[in-house]
Amino acid sequence: MSMPGKSKVVAFQFATIATNATSMTYVDRIGFDFVTIDVIHNVASATNASAKWTALKLQHSNDATNVSGITGASGTTNATAAAGEFVLPVHNDTAVPAVIRFHVDARDYGRYLHIEKQAAASYHSTANVANLFRAKEMPNTTTEAGVTAHVFV
Repeated sequence: MSMPGKSKVVAFQFATIATNATSMTYVDRIGFDFVTIDVIHNVASATNASAKWTALKLQHSNDATNVSGITGASGTTNATAAAGEFVLPVHNDTAVPAVIRFHVDARDYGRYLHIEKQAAASYHSTANVANLFRAKEMPNTTTEAGVTAHVFV
């Protein structure tokens, strides 16, 4: 059976970010024009207003190192976002992880999309999942699609 659609999944392993440390990961989107990136913040250890990101932004580059910001993709802890920002939500839920999704028309951005994040006080587990769409060339194998298996129902 052929692959449905021109898409690829890139999943990042859950990692722990230490207090006030910054983590940066990136997605190589070569050959794909549209991307959704889910940034997952594990369940809060307690109900409190500090259980959230202190920084979260999406950036881009052509060489995986010299990054530039993307307007509208920089989170703020302020109650009101300034131009080019969004408000980072408080995450008090001790049962459900928080997910922030970036929807990116990447045609005007560099080859690499960088996710930079910093957790609030205490350690936080986090992961990213990127779904890449509208490939110039159709993935033909599970490896090319970034999955272990396809299940058709």
